[in-house]
Amino acid sequence: MRPPFPLPDSVTSFRDYFRLTAESDRVAEALGYSLTRLRAELPQADADLPWVTELQHRLEQSEPHVDVGSGQSQREFFIAPVLIELCVRFGVELHSEYPF
Repeated sequence: MRPPFPLPDSVTSFRDYFRLTAESDRVAEALGYSLTRLRAELPQADADLPWVTELQHRLEQSEPHVDVGSGQSQREFFIAPVLIELCVRFGVELHSEYPF
């Protein structure tokens, strides 16, 4: 069992919680809650895109192994692979403000 995560006294606003470096489930625990990850139900397109199934499968396989505690980690682990796949499939360039 993990030791309890003490919330620092410097956390005085909602915004401060996003600056914490602890895992999301530990912060929730410290506040008396629990965190449950659920699969997002997103709208579906009617287009026939067989490669989407493979991409979806890869992302679903990696999901339980990645704790996405911040927007940056979401971009790096889930959104970036989708963007790269779209660029390759449709022959477009991706311009980024930070290197991948």
